[in-house]
Amino acid sequence: MGASVGAVFLVAACSTSTRRGGSNGASATSTRVATATPVSTATPVSTPPSPTPWRTPAGGYIVVAGGNQNGAVSLNDVEVAPINSNGSIGAWVASSNTMPTPIGNSNAITSAMWAVNTGGSTPHFLYGNAAEPGGISFNFYNSIVSAPVTAGVVGSWADGTPMANAQATPIWCTWMSAVTDGSYVYTVESASGVSYAVVGQISGGTTVAWTLQSPVGISVSNASVVEASGFLFTYNGGISSTMYRAAVSSPGAVAAWNVAGSLPSPLRRAPQQSVGVPMAGQNYIFVLGGYNGSNTTSDCYSVPVDAAGNLGNWQSVTALPTPMEYGNVAAYRTGAGTFLAATGGRNGSTDMSSVYYAQIGSGGTLGSWTSAPPLLIPRSMAAAVVF
Repeated sequence: MGASVGAVFLVAACSTSTRRGGSNGASATSTRVATATPVSTATPVSTPPSPTPWRTPAGGYIVVAGGNQNGAVSLNDVEVAPINSNGSIGAWVASSNTMPTPIGNSNAITSAMWAVNTGGSTPHFLYGNAAEPGGISFNFYNSIVSAPVTAGVVGSWADGTPMANAQATPIWCTWMSAVTDGSYVYTVESASGVSYAVVGQISGGTTVAWTLQSPVGISVSNASVVEASGFLFTYNGGISSTMYRAAVSSPGAVAAWNVAGSLPSPLRRAPQQSVGVPMAGQNYIFVLGGYNGSNTTSDCYSVPVDAAGNLGNWQSVTALPTPMEYGNVAAYRTGAGTFLAATGGRNGSTDMSSVYYAQIGSGGTLGSWTSAPPLLIPRSMAAAVVF
């Protein structure tokens, strides 16, 4: 079993306004299936040190929380699985500490659209942008809660400072992911059709203050926020391929956004299915699955990011074993190397419990996907973080 450290799981939800959710009905699905083969563990390779403060966590456990089923059933449960030293993922167990009900929400919190491990000596799971499904629309909340995660055990939940709302109109925090440098959490909010970087200061495993910062220049939702080489990257999530980039000019400060390039294909319904991964001598962004405007896809891609935040050439890497949208992707390190885990999500209109992992190879390649024990409950729009 990989070593683990104490951690805390923090949840945020956006404004009490109502807006149309991201389920968008059923979509056609691709039928391409990749063959899953085990990762060899006979000769583990050394793990290169990860850059700080941006780093891929050493894997001890993976925690999945919340989400919903069919856009109608709220989930507030928490599941935990061990990550073994060879990179494999073990069986899931249910935590006795389920998520609380946020202020103003009649149902348990659900549909987490961002979640991070805050790092430090007592890492916390920072979880945000919760939504309560209600027919074809969702209610969003701007509360924050956190819970310690120590040796795979989720502790009691506590409130944090709500997310920023510096505008006169409500802030839409819909279907976005986030990243952290251990001192701040970085994500994107939108108001009146304009999106902004929003930064939360972390103290004691929770957020103590939020600031609304540089505008992206477009309305961003249903999309990932990832970090690579000290830059934030996102896209508009409206079946578009344009990517945007902003430097983290100093801790907690986001510089101006500009166009960084394009995704290999238009993408949405995959806010938790992209991740930045620092490797020895090179940083990469991986984009897995999603909805391309016609189908839910299993296609996976990676792209190198240089020290100036410039994107290299995208390459196709090993496809997921099944098409996936509104799932979760997390990166982790063990003595055997650096891995990606893919959990839950939907294949078109069907929520899944499947879990897969694959090892990252040289040049941003990806090995074969291996099946791991499934989640206890099928779910989409959940949160997944490694500790």
